[in-house]
Amino acid sequence: KKGQVANLVERFNDGVSEVVNQMRFTSAAELKAMLDNYLTTCKQLIPPRWLNHLPPIQALKKWQAEKPDFFVKRVDSQPGLDN
Repeated sequence: KKGQVANLVERFNDGVSEVVNQMRFTSAAELKAMLDNYLTTCKQLIPPRWLNHLPPIQALKKWQAEKPDFFVKRVDSQPGLDN
């Protein structure tokens, strides 16, 4: 499992690096906005194969419905998540 996580982190970092290297930023705020947008896109819009092609928030909601005892907080009540 550690190897899988390391591979996921490396692929994510490679993606960030590729996007950052293709753009020119006029300020740190512009870079931060782009990184925030990239992270939101990765977390909510791109359904990874290892989550059975569900966006991460949808996978969490599914897991919570199947195993509610594993969760301290309700997934759907967290700020910043999809509707």
